[in-house]
Amino acid sequence: MSVMGKNTAVLLFVVVSSVLLTSCWDRHELNDLAIVDMIGLDKQGDDFIISLQIIDPAEATAGEGARSRGDAPVTNFTGHGRTVSEAMAATTSRIPRRIYLSHLRMVIIGEALAREGIADFVDFISREREFRADYYFAVVKGKEAREMMSILTPIESIPARKLYKTIITSHLLPGANVKVEIDDLIASIAKEEKQLVLPTIKIEGDIEQGSKTSNLKSTQPMARIPLDGIAVFKKDKLVGWLTKAETISYNYIVNNIVHSLQTLPCEDNKQKQMSIFIIRSKTKTKVSQANGKPQIKLTIFSEAMIEDVQCQEDLLNNEVIKRIEEKLETAGKAQIQHTLKKVQKQLKTDIFGMGKAIHRGEPKLWGQIKEEWQQIFVNTPIEVNVDVKIRRTGTISQTPIEPLD
Repeated sequence: MSVMGKNTAVLLFVVVSSVLLTSCWDRHELNDLAIVDMIGLDKQGDDFIISLQIIDPAEATAGEGARSRGDAPVTNFTGHGRTVSEAMAATTSRIPRRIYLSHLRMVIIGEALAREGIADFVDFISREREFRADYYFAVVKGKEAREMMSILTPIESIPARKLYKTIITSHLLPGANVKVEIDDLIASIAKEEKQLVLPTIKIEGDIEQGSKTSNLKSTQPMARIPLDGIAVFKKDKLVGWLTKAETISYNYIVNNIVHSLQTLPCEDNKQKQMSIFIIRSKTKTKVSQANGKPQIKLTIFSEAMIEDVQCQEDLLNNEVIKRIEEKLETAGKAQIQHTLKKVQKQLKTDIFGMGKAIHRGEPKLWGQIKEEWQQIFVNTPIEVNVDVKIRRTGTISQTPIEPLD
């Protein structure tokens, strides 16, 4: 065979092999899959309870005109087991399709299980190869995860997506939430440096009525699932809660504020208010030691703009602006100190990452105290300094509405 013939034969072999070998070995048709958007975790006695929320593709993606059946966009399946794997197997055995976990958006933990400890589930989910790493965790306050998962949500008809997007938007403004993915959760449980916090969900209204498709169509839903601050953990166990206001303070402390909003009473009339929008904020944590004990200093610098004024104030007057800045600093410092005190004295767990700051700033000291850090943390002095600068006052200097006599 000539050289030209050999080259042609090799080229033909490569082309044919490429066609034959190029395929998706693990391909599955959509009609064969049960797409899991949310997982619920509960505990009943010694049994784990796993709930899977499956999306109905036809109902979730069809336009309103095509949605004449009025079916629920999701269906829940629940199973029990002595281990997480056994409960998952019991749940999947009830589903006529192969479950698909790569579209998971939310993992919801019931309060009872959260207080008992979530380590067993974390071990399971960290080993499972089908899970991606970009879903969020949350805790249901006072209820089971499966109860919350039964509620249908208007506007965003897939409940998991509603929660996922709400966590993002409430973190952006007013900073009243946190975003926690699986890697963050594992790191917080495994280390002493910073303990775990998760978003809190509360159930408002009638759960039974909220599970009906009429809840999707009502301008006043019979049940809602709003976010409500954060759940505080020590290791893998829930120990308490922070309110929305305390959560904003938490985010200031850990340098996690994107934007926020603060409201002050007017000087001339305490019944009226002004709202100040926090454009940006930065927190610096400085660590020192005295007599072998850590001391921490927080410096929070924020830039703001005046957004809403009910007062008769001259905002072109530098003295007026200075007084507003001082009020913002005083109010902000008081709220942050309140949150620090609650966490140190009541919850007694370092959710702020002060241990991490000590490890970074005073590594030798950290080596000496890390084994007892959670006990030392409750009495560690933390100094707070707040500096606020108003950069903008809007397009007018005074409110255009004159008060009525």
